[in-house]
Amino acid sequence: MSNPYKTPESGPSAEPQPAASWRPGAVGNRIAAGLIDVVVVFVLWLPLVWVLDRLVAGDGLAFVALIVLALIYGSVMESRWQGTLGFKANRLRVLQQDGSNLSMLQGFIRSLLRLLLSGTLVTWLVPVVTKRKRALWDYPAGAFVVGHKRDRREDELAGVVISQEID
Repeated sequence: MSNPYKTPESGPSAEPQPAASWRPGAVGNRIAAGLIDVVVVFVLWLPLVWVLDRLVAGDGLAFVALIVLALIYGSVMESRWQGTLGFKANRLRVLQQDGSNLSMLQGFIRSLLRLLLSGTLVTWLVPVVTKRKRALWDYPAGAFVVGHKRDRREDELAGVVISQEID
């Protein structure tokens, strides 16, 4: 895989610049990916709750299982496959600045902070106003969310109608 970020000539303190074939992940795509991931985690959680309910009584354990499942899902998917199922569906990737996968620790930090901060309004405003569209949980994890820039050929292959000038 080619490096989706190249270091600018101005020095190491400057913010990384995306390569030509990548762009910062759009906020709308990130929200759609998050909604898909909520459904995926919920679907995975239901059988786990059923088993836990049969083995041990207690509603608190089901909530703990949900939190642990969400942390494991986010950490493993982002560190191993560069994104969750929601991210894959929205053509997004989670990468380090050098283009490599996140470590398991970086994925865990990102997942934990996402769980803790998702309910705050400022969390959803930060990606809208920042140049690289990074959420609050991306910074401590050293993560960048990028989306592949579509080209004309991809649109044609996907069957998208492209307007052409008629002479």
